[in-house]
Amino acid sequence: MTTHGFFECQATALLTEATADDLGQSTPSVYESGRLVSDAPWLAGHGQRLQALCASQNADGSWGSGERGLVATLSAAEALLSVLTRRNSTHPPRHQLVNATALAVTRLSHWLGDHLHPPTLPDTIEAGLITPALTERIQQHLGRCGRTEPPFLPPRASSLLLAHPKGCRPTALTRLRATIREGRPLPEHLACIWEILAPATDCPHRCIRPRAGTVGCSPAATAAWLGAPGTSSAQQRAGLSYLHRVQDRYQGPVPASAPTTTAERARLTALFARHRIPHTPPRALLASLRAALDTQAPCPPSSADDIAAVLYALLHHGDRLRPDRLMLYYTSDHFRCAPGESGPSPVANAHALETLTLYTARRADDRGRYRPVRRKTLQWLLTQQHPDGSWRDPSHTSPYYATACCTQALATCAGPVARPALARAAAWALATGRPNGRWGQAPHGTDEETAYATWILLAGAPQSAAARHALTAAGKILHHAHISDRTPALWHDKDTYAPLRVLRATRLAALHTLHHLPDRAPTPW
Repeated sequence: MTTHGFFECQATALLTEATADDLGQSTPSVYESGRLVSDAPWLAGHGQRLQALCASQNADGSWGSGERGLVATLSAAEALLSVLTRRNSTHPPRHQLVNATALAVTRLSHWLGDHLHPPTLPDTIEAGLITPALTERIQQHLGRCGRTEPPFLPPRASSLLLAHPKGCRPTALTRLRATIREGRPLPEHLACIWEILAPATDCPHRCIRPRAGTVGCSPAATAAWLGAPGTSSAQQRAGLSYLHRVQDRYQGPVPASAPTTTAERARLTALFARHRIPHTPPRALLASLRAALDTQAPCPPSSADDIAAVLYALLHHGDRLRPDRLMLYYTSDHFRCAPGESGPSPVANAHALETLTLYTARRADDRGRYRPVRRKTLQWLLTQQHPDGSWRDPSHTSPYYATACCTQALATCAGPVARPALARAAAWALATGRPNGRWGQAPHGTDEETAYATWILLAGAPQSAAARHALTAAGKILHHAHISDRTPALWHDKDTYAPLRVLRATRLAALHTLHHLPDRAPTPW
C-alpha cells in the first residue's frame, strides 16, 4: 500500500468506526462515576464503579492530576462516604473502602483545610457550582461520622471545615436551587449538572425535559433526574435504557458526557479536511451532522466550537449551508463559545474563523457580509496571544492545543499580518520542548501535545534548523505512539477526559503533515 493509500485508509476507517458508534469514544470519568455511586446505587455496574474508583485513586489520596483533579476527588470522596454511611454490603470489601476514604479525606484536609491558601479552581465545566455542592455533602457526611458506631474515620474528621477555592459560587448555587423548588425553568445549559442542583427523588422533576432519554447528555444528571428505576412513563424507560447502555459500554464506569457523536464525527471530518488527508466519510455520517444542526436534535452541538466543526465538515464536503447558527454566538468582536462560559475561548474563535473563511471561499456572493466579522475575529485572536507566544483555552489543560488551533487558523486565514504572532508561537514551542523530543506538561510530555507542537512549528518556523530537528524527533515519537484509555486526560468537561478517537485522528493528521515535508526521512510503514 502506498503512503497516500495508507493515510486515506486509516482516516476513512476512523470515520466509519465513528459512524457505527452511537455513544462516542471517551475515557471514563471519575466525577461522573462517583455521582452514580452516590445517587444511583440501584443501577447495574455499581460494584464495578466502586472498584474503579478505588483502583484509580492516587497514592496521595486524590484522583486525577494535581489540582486539576479537585472536582474528581470531591466526587469520589463523597461517593465513598455515601456508601460507608449506608452500611450496605459492598464490593470491594468495606475495609478497602474505609482505607480509600480515609486517604481521600486526608488529601482534602490538606487541599481545602487551609482557609488562607485554598487551591485554584480547575477550569472544568461549572466547577464553581459543583465544588461547593460536593463540599456541602462531604461536610454533612463528616458530621455524621462522629456519631457512627464503630467510627470509620479518625475523630478529627468530623470537625474538619473545608474551604471554598476562589471562584466558587455558593450563592449562585443556592439561587438556582430556589429556582427549581419554585418550579421556574432552569437555563438549558445547566441541565448537565442537574445532579448537584436537585437531589435524586422518587419521581422525575418537571423542570427538566430529557431528549432521547438523556438530561444534558450526562449520565449523572440523567440518573439524578430519574431518581429511582421506575418505568411509569416512556421518558423514564428511555432514561433507564440510556443509563444501562452507557454503563454497559465501560462495564460500570461512565464518561462525563454521552453521546458525544456529533462533536466526535465533526472533529474527525474537519481535522482530516483541514490537514488535507484524503478521506471518504460515510453518507450516514454527513447526514447525522446535518440533522444535528436541528435545535430539536437529541444532543445538538451546544457551543460555537462544535457548530463551527460541523459546518466546516459539511462545507468541505459540498454543502452550502450558511453559518447562521454560528453567528448566534457572535458578539461585537469575537464569538462566545457557550452560554455561561467561564472565559472566552480562542479555540472556538480560531475554528469559527476557519469556517467563515471556507464558507466565503465557496460563496463569493456572501464575502461582503462576513468580511467585518472575519476581520474583527482575527484581530481579537491576535490580542489573546500571551507574552510568551502561547494561547490558552478553557476547553483544554494544555496550551499546546490552543496554540496549535490558533496558529493553524492564523496561517490559513490571516496572511502577512499574523507572521510575527506565528513566529512567537514557534519560538515558544521550540523553547519548551523536552530533551526526550516530546512536548507537554506531564513529567515526560505526551504524544497528544507533541502532535500539536509539530503544527505550531510548521506554522511559524518551518525552515529553521532547530525546528527541522525537533520535527524529525517528533515524527519518530508519533510513529510509535499508541492512544489508549491510559492516555492522559487533558480535555475539559465536568471532569478531564481524553476523546480517544479524536486523539487517534490527531496523531494520524500530524504524521500525514510530517510525511509531506520536503527533505523528509523515509516513512517506516
